[in-house]
Amino acid sequence: MSDQHPGFSLNPSPVLEKVFNEVLEQRMQDMPLINRRVAVEAVGFEEWEGHWLGVLITPWFINLLLLRKDGSPWPQLELGKGNEINIAFPQGVYRFSPREETGVGRYLCCSLMSPLQEIKSHEEARGLALDVMRVIRQLPVVQLDSQDAAQTTACRA
Repeated sequence: MSDQHPGFSLNPSPVLEKVFNEVLEQRMQDMPLINRRVAVEAVGFEEWEGHWLGVLITPWFINLLLLRKDGSPWPQLELGKGNEINIAFPQGVYRFSPREETGVGRYLCCSLMSPLQEIKSHEEARGLALDVMRVIRQLPVVQLDSQDAAQTTACRA
């Protein structure tokens, strides 16, 4: 495979769901780590910093993904250990690993949970994915004590 995938001009959710349902059927069906209560679903994908950001749920993992948007610059991603990339979000820095899948090309993946044996239903997995998408973009708010507040410069419009 090669990382020459041009990126996605439209939301990649339908493609991700098709590709990872095929992975489930062709390569994962007999694996003991499969949680049969969980389905493949791409959750919350939206444009972020010129790329596509969202959570992919499968019966064997929940991952935060960053995929190339068509026409956006994209780093040369080398597969394998030691090629992780740190990406800063308002809520902190997350480590992403380069991955590749036919039909998707190379993308960045941050593992949130695997295996999913503790997940009781697909609805629970989806709720976790939605929470991640909400929290990851929130600006951190710090409660200041009175001494810190006195030393902080106020913003003026």
